[in-house]
Amino acid sequence: MRHEITNIRRNHLTHDTTESIYGVKLDQGDHLLINALITYLDMGVTYFYFDHDLAEREIETIHPLYKESYIRTRDCSKDDPLLQLPPY
Repeated sequence: MRHEITNIRRNHLTHDTTESIYGVKLDQGDHLLINALITYLDMGVTYFYFDHDLAEREIETIHPLYKESYIRTRDCSKDDPLLQLPPY
């Protein structure tokens, strides 16, 4: 299954990492908290969004040893365009 993310919700609007994302809104209008999204991603469900160039970008989970798990754009090393999605 594939689902499009259209909006994000962040804890700290001034925090410039995807670790600040705690919720997402999908194109069907559903809202997911980050823990549910991470669970679904780890189960093999695909989530994606369209960046400012209208390129489709997939989301992946990151599970650091000493921090909370979070999401980011697959194959993105710096300045994650996921943070450019509009808030809700």
